[in-house]
Amino acid sequence: MPTFMYDALTSVGHSVNGELVAEHERAALRELKRRGLTPLSLAIAAQARRRRLVLRKRANPEDHIRLLNEIAILIEAGVSLSEAVDIAARSPAFQVFGDGLTNLGRDLRRGVNLPEAVRGNITTFPAYVYQLIEAGNETGSLSGGLKDASLQLQFDDRVRKDIRNALIYPMFLVSMGIASTLFIFMFVVPRFAAMLKGRWELLPAFPHAIFAIGLFLRDNVYSLAGLGMLVAASFYLLWQRPPFRVQLQELGIRLPLLGRFFLEAEAGRWTAMLATLLQNRIPLVQSLALARNSLRVESLKGRLVQVERAVRGGSALGMALEDYGIFDETLVNLIRVGERSGRLAEMLKSAAALAEQKGRDRIKRVLALLEPAAILVIGVVIGAIVISLFTAIASINNVRL
Repeated sequence: MPTFMYDALTSVGHSVNGELVAEHERAALRELKRRGLTPLSLAIAAQARRRRLVLRKRANPEDHIRLLNEIAILIEAGVSLSEAVDIAARSPAFQVFGDGLTNLGRDLRRGVNLPEAVRGNITTFPAYVYQLIEAGNETGSLSGGLKDASLQLQFDDRVRKDIRNALIYPMFLVSMGIASTLFIFMFVVPRFAAMLKGRWELLPAFPHAIFAIGLFLRDNVYSLAGLGMLVAASFYLLWQRPPFRVQLQELGIRLPLLGRFFLEAEAGRWTAMLATLLQNRIPLVQSLALARNSLRVESLKGRLVQVERAVRGGSALGMALEDYGIFDETLVNLIRVGERSGRLAEMLKSAAALAEQKGRDRIKRVLALLEPAAILVIGVVIGAIVISLFTAIASINNVRL
């Protein structure tokens, strides 16, 4: 007979867990009830252990979005909140959350407040998700709050993917250019040097430098490879430090072409977040603080702190944004229209969609310029090396090109 692992509550509300042997799941449930226990979770021991191994995998943004959507749909279908959480906890798709969902359902049955229970058991959500859940719980529209949180997570994930995809192609071109140049230096140039039988030292300055670099790379390939690995490991360790990532993000917004795209992505994230929070009846000042914390560029956060102080002092949001010159005029004008018409959240949604579209259009233009520019630079570098090789051969053999 199979062995079952269980988590349950005693008659006085204490949590217990253990194992029992039963013919099947129903028999195991009957045995738990006979012992006076209220089952919270029950699984065959072997399956539970395999699942706990899977739990070591980290939940990604798609997992969080799927979880919020599924619970919201179950609630709209008439399922109670605790039961919806239990259904999600039994789903293999959400095993990446570990025991968080099981413990969340247990806390809800104990009467723990929903926002507090979520914060205590699933700590990987952004801060605004907890605020939206709390707002939905207080206004009686929990499913709406969960869906709004899911939509905002989707927006953040889409912006993050757009930035990542925008950087993949330039990095690929740069990597291929470096790889091609290293191949020529390490394998082609030394062969030409061998053909010249040491006479390459008599060459003009530029061809001489090309041969010297090629031979140096060939003779020190292992040392240079080790140095490259050390640099890569150092960069990885630095990347794990938040201050280093902050400095890179600050550098990113100052790039000639991609910097404007990063700023528009931040503007879209801020406006979409603020609109979602306001639609869920969260006060403006509190919404501004939560929206600010969703940004990644510290310099923008610092200027938005000044905007929040101005709003607390009685200034209109549009006027405060214009005074500190944070976002472009189009976004500020939309916010002003929203304030005057009493439809600020709707105008912010429109501004977020506009910023996202502008960012996509900009990155298309950047990529359209980047491809020929990268090909031109790579072609010039490789062409210069090839011309220097043929110049060397012509110089040694006194042949005019």
